[in-house]
Amino acid sequence: MKQDVLIRASRELVYDLQLDGADFASAGGFETAIPVSLFTDARAAASQVADPRSRRGWIGNVLQEGFRQLGSTAWVYEQSRMDQRTVNGLREAVYGALAWMVEDRAVQSIDVKVVPTQHHVTIEIAMHNQDGSVTGFNALWRSTSVAAIPVA
Repeated sequence: MKQDVLIRASRELVYDLQLDGADFASAGGFETAIPVSLFTDARAAASQVADPRSRRGWIGNVLQEGFRQLGSTAWVYEQSRMDQRTVNGLREAVYGALAWMVEDRAVQSIDVKVVPTQHHVTIEIAMHNQDGSVTGFNALWRSTSVAAIPVA
């Protein structure tokens, strides 16, 4: 099994590479894969962002045309009014960013729940592993900033 370099959030909720002595620490599960999948910007479609110069996106996706795209369009909803359309779009963006895990059989299935309040949304992700266990991950979007807290 391939190991990812461990990326973890600090107390200030800044993600950084973790060291193990003089080497990079290895992730034992989804600690790196989930934040990279969610917080890497995927290029928005023309229907989401009209101006092509504002569609953002990771440059590696352009270089690997025809392959699976990395990232999420959750960033499109940063400034959106909190309504059912935003909740549905955000749920779809998060699921789409993580769908590769099901396709590659890293997990059996994924459940995404978006819980809105007046000023933010909490995204609850349940990864149903092949062995029947469930790994949880919560991401909290407050206004325009993003924070993530892995949950045991």
